[in-house]
Amino acid sequence: MRRAVLVITLCCALFALIIRSSRASHLAQTRKPATLCSQNETIIFSCGMRKSTKILSLCGSKDLSSQKGYVQYRFGQPGKVELEYPTSRQNTQSAFNYARYTRPLVTYLALRFETNGYKYSIHQDDVEDIKPVVRESYINVTAPGKDAVEMKCSEPVIGGLMKLEDIVPNDEGDVPPTEP
Repeated sequence: MRRAVLVITLCCALFALIIRSSRASHLAQTRKPATLCSQNETIIFSCGMRKSTKILSLCGSKDLSSQKGYVQYRFGQPGKVELEYPTSRQNTQSAFNYARYTRPLVTYLALRFETNGYKYSIHQDDVEDIKPVVRESYINVTAPGKDAVEMKCSEPVIGGLMKLEDIVPNDEGDVPPTEP
């Protein structure tokens, strides 16, 4: 009798393990990709947007430098990119401006560009001189004649804006700090 109970218990445990493994596999397959970059590109920066199924990605060619290759901003969903900037992959580095503000325990990074009258500013903030520590990434989009709309990234963020510091032109002024 004990042996039968043990066999039944083991069978139930094995069945539960198989079901759990199957669910985890299904969730992994249905989870949205965290980038709009292709496999033959470098992911410079990428994040899913909070409260949205959209993705923000900065993709670059494998040979990206200040003199060659390309960098592109993409926003949307896999298979349905809503905005790709610039559309051409020639001389893309000059289409962006990079800015950085730092002081001890604080770094603000921004990558800016403008297209069709809209201004885009992607930010990565790391503020360790306050508690709780603030680490956030977001984009501000400003339509002509309107206030900026901020959209925050969800975690995890892949890559970082600092990869572009020596690749795209730097703003002469630093990023103005924003209070967290």
